[in-house]
Amino acid sequence: MDEEETVAEAHTALQESINSWGGLLLATGGAFKPIECFYNLMSFGWKPNGEWSYENNHEDDNLLIGVPMLDGRLAQIEHLPVNTSKETPWCLDFTNRMQQTGNSGHAK
Repeated sequence: MDEEETVAEAHTALQESINSWGGLLLATGGAFKPIECFYNLMSFGWKPNGEWSYENNHEDDNLLIGVPMLDGRLAQIEHLPVNTSKETPWCLDFTNRMQQTGNSGHAK
């Protein structure tokens, strides 16, 4: 990486990527399952002595992320601290799309 990126810039890029991927999922009959999705947004803080630590980005309400849903809204997903992992089934859903859209595949 040749340039530094602020937390806000990384957050914006992450949301834009998720919007793009989510739009492609919706266009092809899939969707995110927000209850099973989560993210970690990592940044570092530096002490005067040169030591670093992870910033507590998960506590900042300005750094929330949402996944696109069929009805056009963004469903907020869980923001975990960087030292937390979580096992989850796949956070994509291809099973209920026909029930939501009807046989044509287009939104009602």
